Amino acid sequence: MYIRAIHREERLGALDALMRSRPLATLVTDGSNGLLANLIPFIVTASEKQGVLRGHLARAKGQVADLREGGEALIISQGPEAYITPSWYALSGNTARSCPLGIIVVQARGKAKVIEDPAWLLAQIGQLTNQQEKPRPHP
Repeated sequence: MYIRAIHREERLGALDALMRSRPLATLVTDGSNGLLANLIPFIVTASEKQGVLRGHLARAKGQVADLREGGEALIISQGPEAYITPSWYALSGNTARSCPLGIIVVQARGKAKVIEDPAWLLAQIGQLTNQQEKPRPHP
């Protein structure tokens, strides 16, 4: 995705904050099953150099096999979006150079690790459930 330098955000804390506020993200892989995408909730764990994203994907999905192959994964977390009319821009009357779309997106890339340890999975599912249920009046 093309991002003008003036709009590029590189502070890990800001990127993590967006992903935490909108945990449902698109996991994209390209493996022996072809190009696949699934929407799954993620837990964001920050570190000094880069964040760690943890999610859960059902074993029956073909994407799990692709993740086991060790290919790169792309996670797309989308924030608010809006149409912005070019008439709002003051560009000396030239609106042809404006882009009428305002979006906030974080793209994270890296190698995925499939974990099948029952204790880890139980803890992960518990954390995902708590994350999703926490805002509810009666979780």
